[in-house]
Amino acid sequence: MGTSYRLIFNTFEEHDRRNRKRLSSHVRDWKIAGTPEDYGNYTVQPDWAIHASDVAMAGREGYEARVQLWAESVYKDLEKTGNLQ
Repeated sequence: MGTSYRLIFNTFEEHDRRNRKRLSSHVRDWKIAGTPEDYGNYTVQPDWAIHASDVAMAGREGYEARVQLWAESVYKDLEKTGNLQ
């Protein structure tokens, strides 16, 4: 049932190099950074158990499992703080 994913880029620099033209602010028609109109907030700021950077910086080995654990922890943290409706 699970989907298998593979890492496409070895480094963040390789990702930037390969996508520079496509993601240029002069080319894309969508925003990367939020604006005051897009701003959201939490009822109670969660104390995140796992950060996305923890997942990304730990390397390739076990990446898929760490993504799953991170997603589950985000849901639990949001639920624990009453941020899920």
